[in-house]
Amino acid sequence: MHSSANMSSHLYQRPPFRAEHVGSLPRPQELLRVKTASEQGQVLETELATVEDREIKIVDIQHELGYSAISDGEYRRHSYFLVNFFPGLDGFDEVTDFSILNLKITLAAPNWYHLRYLEGKAYPDEVHGSDDEYFGDIAKAYRAELKILYEAGCRNVQYDDPSLALFCSAKFLEGFKKDPLNKYTADDLFEKYIKLYNDSFIGLPEDMHLSIHLCRGNGIYRKRMCTSTISSMMLEAALNQVGVSPQCGFASHREGNAIDWDGMINKLKLVRAIANDIWSKQP
Repeated sequence: MHSSANMSSHLYQRPPFRAEHVGSLPRPQELLRVKTASEQGQVLETELATVEDREIKIVDIQHELGYSAISDGEYRRHSYFLVNFFPGLDGFDEVTDFSILNLKITLAAPNWYHLRYLEGKAYPDEVHGSDDEYFGDIAKAYRAELKILYEAGCRNVQYDDPSLALFCSAKFLEGFKKDPLNKYTADDLFEKYIKLYNDSFIGLPEDMHLSIHLCRGNGIYRKRMCTSTISSMMLEAALNQVGVSPQCGFASHREGNAIDWDGMINKLKLVRAIANDIWSKQP
């Protein structure tokens, strides 16, 4: 491990993988049924845990399809990082018998709550005197979190920030401009969020990879469309800095999206095939 004195100022690193799926995968119907029954007090939590443990076979399926960034499909969560996460922090067992070491931790975007409130309203007045003061404390907390994760052996962290893509939406920008309660312009707010991210990454160890998950919505996409889109972006981004994944995963919340199991498998195969075509012999 690197000491705190041996930190890199280079934030742009090649991703440790080219094909991945963000994290969420469709929940099997049996799992959804038992989760609902558990919430209604109709079954014991031990029965729910048994079903969850059985369905975690999704890990093996990802491995078989050639993925190196593996998750549990977020099957134990209700909605990515927001719901039913902290209540389940106890009850962890240490696992040592596994061969896949490139695991990924997903974190909430540092600007997540600020974007949902008016400027100056994301915190109590008696705690922070301004947005800049609030952002400073948020960045400090995230730097501490990254240090803890690094010391625990984590080298791959993803920030989930689908809302950041709103700043590319003409509809959002038009509505933002018309809102008389906004103190910032959209450009000003976007720059503040970029600074918040950069401040959160200060002191990042050289061998720790960070990625930001953006989302423009779920949809059905063909291989040719994906490859042509990547080719058109070559003037804007180096090919060595990007990867390919389904937009926003498959199941941002427990109920998931309108895609069945076979559709998920085929889409995972497609993502892997596109990555193989563009970045041959890379994870």
